[in-house]
Amino acid sequence: MAGLIEGRWVATLPAAEEIEGGRFVRLDSAFRDAVSPDPGAAFPAAAGRYHLWVAYSCPWASRTLAVRALKGLEDVISISVASPGLGSEGWTYAEGPVSPVEGGFPLHRLYAEAVPNYTGKVTVPTLWDRQSRRIVNNESSEIIRILNSAFDGITGNQLDLYPESLRAEIDRWNALIYPAVNNGVYRAGFATSQAAYDEAVRELFAMLDTLDAHLARHRYLAGGLLHRGRLAAVRHARPLRHRLSWCVQVQPAPHRRLSRARSLSPRIVSMARHRRDGEARSDQGGLLQPRQRQPLAGRADRPACRSHRSP
Repeated sequence: MAGLIEGRWVATLPAAEEIEGGRFVRLDSAFRDAVSPDPGAAFPAAAGRYHLWVAYSCPWASRTLAVRALKGLEDVISISVASPGLGSEGWTYAEGPVSPVEGGFPLHRLYAEAVPNYTGKVTVPTLWDRQSRRIVNNESSEIIRILNSAFDGITGNQLDLYPESLRAEIDRWNALIYPAVNNGVYRAGFATSQAAYDEAVRELFAMLDTLDAHLARHRYLAGGLLHRGRLAAVRHARPLRHRLSWCVQVQPAPHRRLSRARSLSPRIVSMARHRRDGEARSDQGGLLQPRQRQPLAGRADRPACRSHRSP
């Protein structure tokens, strides 16, 4: 993957420190500040001050958009949506802080401006402070926590996606979902050894079966309401039903050889046409048909529509 080295953009393969024994090891996000309702905070909550840089094709960014909508923040926090695909300069936008920008505005310029000697990846979502021209946070799990409560005094929206009474159970599910599903698709996609790929794929589909079994009996992962744990699962599980968005990059499927998964990607990418919602479609649907999974025991008599199942 490409990134910045001492503030200079370079197009490279995944950094050596991200691959250990053929396994993808995610680097920590670099910007970890928070917006606070305290007016004296370094980043105080204010309408119109913060901007969210996202891409529809990125599950991490998609969950921040979901929380932004649920919390009624559309008029409080503005967004920019990346052009489809990753070009030679990474995530690129039709407009930047200074408009118009010939050829589009690459997000890495924002990183280099915030930290001139920055070395690392340039990722979405990125929460940016337009007033100080600094990056607040580029860790999606922390951004959704910010959106969940920091602006309640402005919007009056009291929906709590991380209620105190359910936090222990939400955290338990997150601890299971993150390594196997959220990060599992990347562990499969960036694996450089067959053993690492097989390990990631086994854990991924085992966790999907665990989620299926739990949701056959319960409407939600924890409690009787929507919360950030379910958002964490659904934003990655949905594209894993083999939408093109992730098929072209990850190709996770049991019993598939790593070499075959990699060889398929260029063919599918060349046939893709991106839609506004960031997912892509192909005229050659045969390559993209959902995998027919073996039914779980007792699945035959399961209600067809999970959304109408009683809690």
